[in-house]
Amino acid sequence: MADRRATRSARCWGAILGLMGLLLVTAAPALANHTTGPAPNNCDGSPGDSVAVALLGIAPGQNVELVSQPDGVTYAASVAIEAFCAQSGGAPTGWIAGADITIALSGAGGTVITVNGLPSPQTLITGPTGQLAFTLATTNPSSLNLNISIGTHTELLVRAFGKPVAGPGLFGNIFARTPELGSIALFATGAAGMAGYAVARLRSRRRN
Repeated sequence: MADRRATRSARCWGAILGLMGLLLVTAAPALANHTTGPAPNNCDGSPGDSVAVALLGIAPGQNVELVSQPDGVTYAASVAIEAFCAQSGGAPTGWIAGADITIALSGAGGTVITVNGLPSPQTLITGPTGQLAFTLATTNPSSLNLNISIGTHTELLVRAFGKPVAGPGLFGNIFARTPELGSIALFATGAAGMAGYAVARLRSRRRN
């Protein structure tokens, strides 16, 4: 009886630790829009209104860090961008759905960086709330030093409200890095918990 209780306890704690560790590693924060509704009057609501773009959830400087993936070969990062209408002072007034944004990448030292697995440039379209998400990835970064760029990224708004647009655009550097020790330890905790759960189940089957 005691052995069965111990086995059940090991199952529960193994599953809990495993799920907590893995969820914390893979969880991504929700990205909020700069605006709270669609752009008014196609960005013609008042004098000085214009279209604009911005990266969401990216550190100041518009730089992107590609992180080593579980396969040990790929370095990747998810990037989100928003197209919106802005007043002359820069204050956003509403998002722009269905805008075309061209993403162009340049790799340094022979580094090849892709957009959603495809070579750049790629032109993608913003969704109903003006957001566009895509993945940058490489398998041959020229450096893992965060002080040395492995390339650059440019996002240019080329069409909005069914009309061609001459800009604006974004520009930043791309870096590559291995996971932080804390993330590795957390992933290991989750993996160990799941392994413990699997062992407990195997022992239970053998006893039965």
